[in-house]
Amino acid sequence: MLATISWMLYESGNWKYNINHFPGTIGQGTRTMMSWSYVSKYAQQVHADAYNKAVGSATADVSAADNQTKTAVIDLVLNNDDSFAAGFWYLTTQAPTYHNSASNLRDGNMGDFQAYVEQGIQTTWNADRQAIWEQVNAAIVF
Repeated sequence: MLATISWMLYESGNWKYNINHFPGTIGQGTRTMMSWSYVSKYAQQVHADAYNKAVGSATADVSAADNQTKTAVIDLVLNNDDSFAAGFWYLTTQAPTYHNSASNLRDGNMGDFQAYVEQGIQTTWNADRQAIWEQVNAAIVF
């Protein structure tokens, strides 16, 4: 839970954003700022019928989706319920080695979170991520 909340807090600019504004990558978003490929997978799983309608014939190759299709798909998951749930979906479906582990991400260990950021989410670690993790860890008492 700490890892997902910290990830969302960092990527959303302290809950300000749920789509990418800087530099403005269309199709990137939710509170975790998932890339288009993950947003597409997530939307397909949680809103299958609406997703199929939004992508139309592009269903077979979402990497070739145009900006209109990306916008229609991401709009499916920008409501608060889905936008906040995206990080937990990612952890359980896209990074199962961290979710299904008896030790990873279980005790508020910063080293586990750093490994999850770098290897599970596949992005860079920095001092700002660490500071947010420390704030979340201090605020949530286990």
